[in-house]
Amino acid sequence: MKFRSDFVTNSSSSSFIFELQILLKNGKTLDYDVTGYEEDEYYEVNASISPKAMAKCKNIQELVDMLKESLECEGNPILTENSSFIQDVHKIPSMDDIAEITITGKEEYDPELSYTQKYIYNCQTNSYTKSFEGEELSAINGASGGSLFVSDDMEANVISIEETADETSKESDFLIKKGKLIRYLGNGKKVIIPEEVTIIKEGAFEETEEVLEVILPKGLQEIEERVFECCQFKSIRIPGGVKEILNSFEGCEQLEEIYIDEGVLSINGDAFADCESLRDVYLPASIEEIDDCAFYGCSEFTIHGLAGSYAEEFAEEQGLPFVEVSDI
Repeated sequence: MKFRSDFVTNSSSSSFIFELQILLKNGKTLDYDVTGYEEDEYYEVNASISPKAMAKCKNIQELVDMLKESLECEGNPILTENSSFIQDVHKIPSMDDIAEITITGKEEYDPELSYTQKYIYNCQTNSYTKSFEGEELSAINGASGGSLFVSDDMEANVISIEETADETSKESDFLIKKGKLIRYLGNGKKVIIPEEVTIIKEGAFEETEEVLEVILPKGLQEIEERVFECCQFKSIRIPGGVKEILNSFEGCEQLEEIYIDEGVLSINGDAFADCESLRDVYLPASIEEIDDCAFYGCSEFTIHGLAGSYAEEFAEEQGLPFVEVSDI
């Protein structure tokens, strides 16, 4: 397949963008991108590479050699031994440390006129997928900002955004290491985090705006800072094993309901800051401390809790409505 970046008028052009990401099992990512047209300077970038072929390399040196041979600009290699990206790849201990490889090709004229194809090879499940977004632009005057050729294109299963939008997460969607959730790799709306997870690491839910529901495991003990920052789910239940709620949910503008189970002791500053749609917060008797800025930027919401509990005291101090409940 070939991406074409074409001049749309005599005075402006679209850009061909090639992106490569290598996700390691420890959660670290190595990212590389190159653009075929920018700042009124025209040149052509060509890539002939497959994430599956990369994943099947026998060792890191073979992977490095493949990368150096696969990308060119105006007939010259783009990645050389002195490239910072190549140096970072050299530092990968072994091929077994790679969790996933993603290759993306984009042609963009403006935010409303673009075409993207993404190829993902999951090294843990050996699954190979490709997805499409937008409509391919046709050549107008023959100009091109670059191309992407994937030799095993037919081997990748097509993933339709519409077909997968309502899917519930599955085991292969999670990168987990010793009970720590490093990264959510799926694209479903409903995420059920596996019971083996005790810690959710910062960055685990980056760029997951499509997630509309998250179910946390009962044995969860820690949610690191900014884990769910700006996520779009409307309700969340936090299990009692999470003794301290950190700044983990800031900017969740669609969040309406928060249920906190018995066992949680404190809610830190900015934990739920700028959750503009918040309506109801259910607090257990175990809560001993809530920072004054825990709900900074939230509109008026109702606290639900036991009579005589800290929840009632907090509601009174903050001038918030309080509703007595017998159980959370």
